[in-house]
Amino acid sequence: MKKISAMMIAILLMRGATMEKVGRMFSGATNVIWTKDKHNVDKVYFQTKGKVTLAGFNERGHFLFSITKYQEEMLPKDILHIVKKRYHGKRIFGITEVNTMNKTAYLIMLDKASSWLHIKVLDDELTEEMVLIKG
Repeated sequence: MKKISAMMIAILLMRGATMEKVGRMFSGATNVIWTKDKHNVDKVYFQTKGKVTLAGFNERGHFLFSITKYQEEMLPKDILHIVKKRYHGKRIFGITEVNTMNKTAYLIMLDKASSWLHIKVLDDELTEEMVLIKG
């Protein structure tokens, strides 16, 4: 029988703590895939109802970031109101929500007749990021 080093036990315990944190932060996660990048960041890909998320945790299991993609019906109502007020009648094509350092940014792609408009909502302020011409 192979011996398990103290370092390996510590790594397994930290991974377990991170897994537990993911379960608390993102309840209902399915199709969970774990990876570790070259900077020793644990990355977890998973799905929750109507959303796909990538989250990162440092080697001690502390949350670093999450990037979540979803559709309009999952957007918080206050953010939806900000967007619809300014871009009445424009269709929301997709949303990417980025959480890091206690901040949340919503990157929203609007479908216009001849272009895509990429906007950002951060701290209740809306800014236009770029226009992409279709065709």
